[in-house]
Amino acid sequence: MKSIKRITMTGVALIMGCVGMMAQTGNEWDDPTITSVNRETAHTLSIPMATEEDISKNDFAASPYYQSLDGQWKFQWVNSPSKVTSTCRNSRKSRRFCPPGEMR
Repeated sequence: MKSIKRITMTGVALIMGCVGMMAQTGNEWDDPTITSVNRETAHTLSIPMATEEDISKNDFAASPYYQSLDGQWKFQWVNSPSKVTSTCRNSRKSRRFCPPGEMR
């Protein structure tokens, strides 16, 4: 019985090892024109503007749909989403903190 279990486990390990090796072709290392693998393609930032004059200014902050994430954020921990009320946002219990630099 132990030998059947050992053979089965060895077979599963070999199959999983082969699947892992087939996941990458290795050709991307040989081709200098490939600059990324498994990456989302770059795209432009698109924010609607209120008027055509705002478009020509090329200022995202002029859009009514733009909200800056710079500055201090409020944070208050609650045990359950059902405990969040409209007064939580302006509560004095909320701690203020600056987000990490990459988010600003």
